[in-house]
Amino acid sequence: MKRRVWVTILLAALLGPQPVRADQTSIGVQLTGTHGTHRESDGTAVAPLIPVPIVTASQRFGCIEVAAEGLPPMGPIHIANNPIGMQDISLTYLDTAVRYWNRAGTLAVGVGESLYNQRTNFARALDATHVGTELDSSRVAGTRYEITGRLPLHGGKELLATLGVDPSMHGRYSYVTQVHSNTQDVTFSSPSSWERASQVDANARFRDRIGDYAISYGVRYLNYVAAYTQWSASRFADANSLLMPYVGVQRFFGNEQSHLRSYNATTCVSRKWLPHLEAFVGAQIGTASHRAGLLRPNDGGITTPLFALRARRDRYELFAQGTPAVHAFSGTLRAASPQVTYSVAVGYATAGARYWLPSGKAGFGVGDALYDSRSSLSDGVQLAVRAAGLRYEAMRTFALPSGAQVMLDAGVAPRMHERSTNWINGLISSPYPSFGTGSLVDASATFETGERAGHRWMYGVRYLNYAGGSGKPRPFDFLKERAGLFTAFAAWGFTVGPH
Repeated sequence: MKRRVWVTILLAALLGPQPVRADQTSIGVQLTGTHGTHRESDGTAVAPLIPVPIVTASQRFGCIEVAAEGLPPMGPIHIANNPIGMQDISLTYLDTAVRYWNRAGTLAVGVGESLYNQRTNFARALDATHVGTELDSSRVAGTRYEITGRLPLHGGKELLATLGVDPSMHGRYSYVTQVHSNTQDVTFSSPSSWERASQVDANARFRDRIGDYAISYGVRYLNYVAAYTQWSASRFADANSLLMPYVGVQRFFGNEQSHLRSYNATTCVSRKWLPHLEAFVGAQIGTASHRAGLLRPNDGGITTPLFALRARRDRYELFAQGTPAVHAFSGTLRAASPQVTYSVAVGYATAGARYWLPSGKAGFGVGDALYDSRSSLSDGVQLAVRAAGLRYEAMRTFALPSGAQVMLDAGVAPRMHERSTNWINGLISSPYPSFGTGSLVDASATFETGERAGHRWMYGVRYLNYAGGSGKPRPFDFLKERAGLFTAFAAWGFTVGPH
């Protein structure tokens, strides 16, 4: 059975980062052609030439650039004369990024997110009397890291080169098959399958600025590899390699004086507009209880690392904190005979945005929460759970002498989406993951010292409780996940930027 193919063929239209002058807005459109190959475990196909338009937009604030590019919903695009039975493709693509340029405007680093959806139709000749069609659907997303170099030339011309990577993209794939015969039609819908992918994207282009407009043309190379992950060992899914020439046009809006400014005289944002950054690393110790499936609660002491990052400007703050899913505690099951030992790894993370009231003493936040656990038993059983969902929080601070403060933080993620998978002796016990819902309560009290020479400490206690399980009632639920942690923590941090 052939599965989704040539997703990234239409991503030929990916437009490379387009740096602009200080404090400017740009919009653009690009027409791209593609030539490449798609490879699966049972064959290789050559991609046809497909022209695709891409819309782009960016906003530059001195050395900071916020950019987005996307392919509007397109298709179905007819594909003819290929050896794998593909009939047509429909695709939507979106990419966002935040980039930082050096003062000379010759080097930028960026981070962002890539997302694309696709639907592919196939024709199937099952046997002499049965003909089928298959509709494949998939969604893939992942974090993108990039670096761009720029070489100014004479007369407003420039040469740019970008290298971007998506080292860990996650995808969901499903298909619908219809079998046609002389007597009846039968439809089969598959459960979702899960994939992990990586992507390398190299782009070189020449750009000529003419007043408020710019014309660019270049070539791009894209390499994408994906594997199934719902099995105990990864299994190859597909791969694409594409060579893509393109031509595009951009329109700039903004500071008129910047039109006369040299490319080498880019002015960065002033220091007073920079956020105040704080980064912490530390450890937490405490007690935890954990239940997975029908296993009775396991209690033990835990020691795990802790990370936190905050960026604040005036009343607004971005934050991220948590601990990776590392070994938390182990022991012996109390009710098992013969004796069975267990090892549990638990991790969690939160990230989002906060708004502080004018007094600075209270605030509210919204973001995402992630819970991750894996239990390994000596009899060969392994249970893995991951849940994610929106998190809401409220904060209250109390000022102390010398710049110190106490902060109370209460957060809740009332409806998280949970995925559970279990193995026995290295083999998956079910061909597909199980899905359910969960909730997370997270509360902490933190004492933060005043800043001294760009450094500060924080100490506190945290209570975290996760409860999840199958979305459908059953006489007994093998999928229940329960975790409760009460920890004390300490972390050292450094600060950057104005207060």
